[in-house]
Amino acid sequence: MAEEHRAILHFINRLILAGDYVDEKGRKYRFTREMQFVAPQDSFAYELIVDAAS
Repeated sequence: MAEEHRAILHFINRLILAGDYVDEKGRKYRFTREMQFVAPQDSFAYELIVDAAS
């Protein structure tokens, strides 16, 4: 992946998704600026896929 494309995906992640969330049952979870999902029972790296043709 080109470095410019990677930088754009990280920017989109910070702008739209990264942050702390609470679901309808009161469970807390987080999408980090480093593109990691963190919850009490699980954590994993994630990727964004953006369709630039849309």
